[in-house]
Amino acid sequence: MPGESSQQVDGKSQISGCHGTACRIVPGKGAGRSFTALAREFFPAWSVVDVLAFGAKTRVIERIGRDKVAMINSTVLFTGNAPLILAHLVRSVRRLLGTGNFNRRAGSELLEGLPDRTSIVAVSDEEFREFVKFIRPQVSDWIEMSNRWLFQRSQSTKNKARNKREAGLQIFVFRD
Repeated sequence: MPGESSQQVDGKSQISGCHGTACRIVPGKGAGRSFTALAREFFPAWSVVDVLAFGAKTRVIERIGRDKVAMINSTVLFTGNAPLILAHLVRSVRRLLGTGNFNRRAGSELLEGLPDRTSIVAVSDEEFREFVKFIRPQVSDWIEMSNRWLFQRSQSTKNKARNKREAGLQIFVFRD
């Protein structure tokens, strides 16, 4: 993440860079839904320290100070869950068709349409796996940056319009 830095605190690596604008802050310990409680519930065979390290490595969470954890990337893995994959697919198709429909009606000015870009090159299985490893952090950064930008504006006093609609950026890697 741009502006992110790592430091050692009490012998443990901490990552800073989340400024709370679009981050969901979770207390590290304590009553209720703490990070410790969630880690123990969803990763019962792992230590809390290992869950924290894994979350930081995959850029899903980061430490905020000594006793808080922030969710910095809203990545959700649906692997193996057919109903959730289908629901995600339906929403993705609706968004793609909505963008196409909007662009169909947009004026001839280039900037009046919604951006819709594709990059396609034939590569081997090995090169594709390398591409996924290479592009994953950039995809996360783009999504996080757009989420923060949109979230900041959604909280402004100028954004009190009655006709608000969801907007965002959706990125996915594909292989034919």
